Amino acid sequence: MTEEHVDYLPTTRTPWNEGKTLAAWLTTWILLAGGVAVALGFVLPSTVLIVVGGVVIVLGLLVGRILAILGHGKNGAGTAKRDRKALAAGRSH
Repeated sequence: MTEEHVDYLPTTRTPWNEGKTLAAWLTTWILLAGGVAVALGFVLPSTVLIVVGGVVIVLGLLVGRILAILGHGKNGAGTAKRDRKALAAGRSH
């Protein structure tokens, strides 16, 4: 059997939180709620529901971006602090 040598390795270790951040979760749920509202607006012909769902979607995107800027997104200070605390407690995920 021959031995293979790998001449390349990733430059950094991949972050282990897999994107499970406050910004990501909150954005996902807000966008889901907005999407459901828009879908219901189409099913029950309601322009108001469609507009409200669209506004909720835009607000969800803003909330996610603001939380990421505040450090609660991937590689943010808030997320890093939470990850260090979990690692110290023996929880890797």
